[in-house]
Amino acid sequence: SGTAAVFFNQIWDLSKKGYRAVSAQYPPLYSTSDWCKSFDRFLDVLSCNKVHLCGTSLGGFLVQHYAVMFPARVTSLMLCNSFVSTEVFNENAPCLSMLNLLP
Repeated sequence: SGTAAVFFNQIWDLSKKGYRAVSAQYPPLYSTSDWCKSFDRFLDVLSCNKVHLCGTSLGGFLVQHYAVMFPARVTSLMLCNSFVSTEVFNENAPCLSMLNLLP
């Protein structure tokens, strides 16, 4: 976690040790369930049957939900600065309901 340079070095070092390290940016989807299904198809394309997943912040949130939906595929999770629910964001965004009023 941290800057892009730190993240790149982590991926690079894992690769040098023989691990197949893949970094993916999550696409804009409308639900966590949609993301999990999309990520599962992505792993199919890469022929990854069992994976170790690392997620930071929103990525950590998403891989936790993926592990719940597809537990047989996940060997382990590494989470950094992550969360398990988005409720706190809804509760602390009082103007969120006004977004539909914007042009």
